[in-house]
Amino acid sequence: MKKENKVSVNNNQETKEGTAKEAPEQGIPEEKINPEPELLSGEEEKNKPELERLSGEMERQIREDYCNHKIKLWPFMANTDDTNIAYVFIDGYFGTYNNCIAVIFDDGQWAMPKQDIVEGIVFGYTGGGRTIKIWDEGNIYELLEAFDKGLINKEDLENIAYYWNTTRH
Repeated sequence: MKKENKVSVNNNQETKEGTAKEAPEQGIPEEKINPEPELLSGEEEKNKPELERLSGEMERQIREDYCNHKIKLWPFMANTDDTNIAYVFIDGYFGTYNNCIAVIFDDGQWAMPKQDIVEGIVFGYTGGGRTIKIWDEGNIYELLEAFDKGLINKEDLENIAYYWNTTRH
């Protein structure tokens, strides 16, 4: 069942909230798009626990590690707002899996809409350069990289997709 688009306001920014069901227009077969009905039956969905918030200390550590990760990838960004913890925020938390934490950052960067497909699960992003990352003991990984390293498994991906699709704005 296709959900309606709705406009929500978050931190004084207006955003259009869509659904994964819109992706077939982008060339993805509808049956490969998550989360429901394929990932969760109605009963399983009711039993999904609500996620607790990260502690302030943990959130700060992850933000700091993300800034350091960006400096390693792009040394020219050192000492800029893009790698200053004061300007980098965790915009979403999607669960902890085997001590690995799934988050999305708001670091003020902008990019074209994109999607990640891992194990047939589609994660669609509307832009802003923001994709779900996996934090593991100070290291930051893309979803596919974390999956390939065995840090997360398919069930973890399904749970991350569920929380992404039910909490994103």
